[in-house]
Amino acid sequence: MRGLRSTLILLVVFVGLGGYAYFIESERSPASEAPPVDQVFDLEEDNIRALRVTADNGEVTHLRRTDADDEWEVTAPIKANADIAIASAIARGLASLEVRRVVEEDAADLAPFGLEEPSVDVAFTLEDSGEFQHLFIGDVSPTGTDQYAVIEGTKRVFLIYAYHKSTFNQTTFDLRDKTILEFARDDVDRFETASDAQDVHLAKTGNNWRLTEPWDTRADATSVESLLGSLNTGQMLAIVSEGTDESEAYGLAVPRLSVTVGAGSAAATLQIGNETPDGRIYARDASRPLVFTIESSLVTDLMKGAGDYRQKDLFRFRQFNASRLAIEREEGTVAFEKVETTTVPEEEASVEEVWKQVEPDDVEVERSQMDDLLAQLSNLRAESFVDSRNEMRLSDNTPLATIRVRFGGENNTEPAGGEEDIVLIWQSGENTYAVHGDEPGAARINTRAFDEAMEALGEVLGKTS
Repeated sequence: MRGLRSTLILLVVFVGLGGYAYFIESERSPASEAPPVDQVFDLEEDNIRALRVTADNGEVTHLRRTDADDEWEVTAPIKANADIAIASAIARGLASLEVRRVVEEDAADLAPFGLEEPSVDVAFTLEDSGEFQHLFIGDVSPTGTDQYAVIEGTKRVFLIYAYHKSTFNQTTFDLRDKTILEFARDDVDRFETASDAQDVHLAKTGNNWRLTEPWDTRADATSVESLLGSLNTGQMLAIVSEGTDESEAYGLAVPRLSVTVGAGSAAATLQIGNETPDGRIYARDASRPLVFTIESSLVTDLMKGAGDYRQKDLFRFRQFNASRLAIEREEGTVAFEKVETTTVPEEEASVEEVWKQVEPDDVEVERSQMDDLLAQLSNLRAESFVDSRNEMRLSDNTPLATIRVRFGGENNTEPAGGEEDIVLIWQSGENTYAVHGDEPGAARINTRAFDEAMEALGEVLGKTS
């Protein structure tokens, strides 16, 4: 009886404690629920229409959002296009800025926080008001991860992440557009350089680039596009003058190099001048008066000779799209063709592509050996060029080999097609030279690479079945 009574008492206590815990805990916020974030400003990025940025060096820059919502312009102390990425980052930073912690709700003295004379002042206006609102940024907190900040007209000192200062602390040069040369990259159809050493002209048709001056020959599209990319994304390192008549001081009265990028009837020209004492290069966009400096490495790339733009691959074909190969040598001509053959297994017939030697004999060859030969030939590349075959007396000699390859369509995707590569090979002393079709001059190629290709040919001929 006593045991039963004890059990009932314990049950009542347990139920009571459980009920208490339920009601108390139900009033608490879940442990995983994050505390609400206090935004510094209640605004949307797109509503900011103007900015006034005072950097820690004292420079004050005014910016205005243009009619196009994603465009900005600098209005003072100079008038120029703005660096859209940086201006947008400031507007976005203001709209998303969070209070890390409130230090004092009503500070009697702002000086201890570096806010009496703030290092950075970021002001903005909204589309429904022309009055500037200011964010002052002061000293770094003792932890080093935050900075003190205050809104103009208040004494509420709070902390923001220290990295925000790098977003807001921008000089006039930082905030202006630093593009070296403005052009529509996708529309470019010509690229020209002019210097005392040589004029180089290239033209683009479809996706293909071609040298037109000083020779008419294939161009290396990768080299041209890479240089256009560097020119399109290149940035000024510093602005030397907003406008000057003293061009000779910068070597721009008669530029040592002019680079023109064209798109239809439009053209943009970059003029290259002297080197600065610290190794940079003076330059200017011919359509603008300002003189600026750029990296010397970009100028080195822009001063490439015509040979640097030539297509280095001797052949256009690739192993997978070749359909006929013929090689003429002193020993005679040997030719191979890719043909389709039908096999009849037990269940169903299938069509396979095989290579056959068709000249001087008609026999099948091993596919793996043929693939190796084609790969070796297609990988032959120019190491350098000579301007004239007469310089090397190549025209006076019979070619060591004449190689003809028939291959697929324009995009090198069709296995059958009417295009043909014709490459002539000469040897002069220890050097090996090659010419694709009727292209001017000659390419100097790696002698060992050509010898290995001929060894691969020997393997094919030695293993006919």
